[in-house]
Amino acid sequence: MYSAVTAIGLLSPLLRLAAASPTSPAAHTTKLVTFEDAPVSTNPLSVLLPEVNPVGNYNGLSWSGFVFAGGQGPIVTGVIPHSGSHFAGYGLGSGAQGLFGAAVLTPLPPYKTFSMTSLYFGCVANTVVAVPGAVVGIPAPCQVAFIAYLPGDATPRYEVPESFGVMNSPTMKMTQAKFTGEQLAGVERVEIVVYDNVLPDGSVVAALTALLVDDVAYTLNM
Repeated sequence: MYSAVTAIGLLSPLLRLAAASPTSPAAHTTKLVTFEDAPVSTNPLSVLLPEVNPVGNYNGLSWSGFVFAGGQGPIVTGVIPHSGSHFAGYGLGSGAQGLFGAAVLTPLPPYKTFSMTSLYFGCVANTVVAVPGAVVGIPAPCQVAFIAYLPGDATPRYEVPESFGVMNSPTMKMTQAKFTGEQLAGVERVEIVVYDNVLPDGSVVAALTALLVDDVAYTLNM
């Protein structure tokens, strides 16, 4: 008859093996990014020039073109973050869209694709100024296109248009964009374009506005 000590002795190598085995990432990982844990920049210019604090690789995605913003105080005029006081921006400060290139989201290894389900967004004149204890900006109307690419494809699968309207108010709440079905599902890349209008030949007129996003919901896929 085996004693408890003998049983533990037989199991010990298995337990050690299990402990030594690396934990594989989940096949699907769901995220809701609020930017409230955004790192604080040590660059003294980050308040006046937010483009010195790029988002970079964050929460499983590469956020090319985006910068961390918010957190300097209440919004006096401008677009209010959907939650908390932080958000991400594209085209903020002196770098109006193009300083870091296009706004592009791609998954980081080991993930190969991602599926975006929703986000909150708004637009402001492309300079948002942080004054002592507050943030000042001017809400601006804009058109935003979310352009999705499947793995290995050079041609977009979907282009999802959204718009942000402005009323006669110094502050505006963000608008929610929801992506349904296969619109932004299982994609390798999402390009985000901000524009004023579409010309007859199909080309777009770039907007002199900055895009702000918050509470971005997506799933990372292995």
